[in-house]
Amino acid sequence: PMEQGGQPVAVIRTAMATTAVDRPLEDIHISVAGAAMVIALVAALLSLFISRRITRPVVRMQRVAQLFAAGQLNIQVPGAKAAELDDLAGTLGEMASQLQDRIETITRQRNELGTILSSMTEGVFAVDLQGNLASINKAAAQLLDIDPEWARGRSPVPASPFGGEPGPTA
Repeated sequence: PMEQGGQPVAVIRTAMATTAVDRPLEDIHISVAGAAMVIALVAALLSLFISRRITRPVVRMQRVAQLFAAGQLNIQVPGAKAAELDDLAGTLGEMASQLQDRIETITRQRNELGTILSSMTEGVFAVDLQGNLASINKAAAQLLDIDPEWARGRSPVPASPFGGEPGPTA
């Protein structure tokens, strides 16, 4: 309003077409959307890079663990750049080494036991928890007149005259 002597005498009005405001606003929206897409793409690529950096050592350790399970305990576990994964790799390697030592000990003890049993002149056999022959030496097999391989896993109790199968002779 324009006043003269404290009284309004006229009103000045200015106007502008909305298209003049809409076009720059539309350009800003397009720029923001484009920047958001670029940021999302960069974030996705960065996430992919980081996730692969973490998962590759885990996958390698998984493959090594599968080889351990298959009996190949002399494989070196690959290290990783992440401290936690490197600790895991060290623990897997230590586990494989201890497992290899235990397997060698058990094998050595089994061989020693087999040597002792086979050299004995007394007949000896061992049964498992189910009462079946787990092991029998040559002297016991000759004494019982049975084949040691056939007897393993079978009951040492003679077959009943009312049924069951008799053991073959050696």
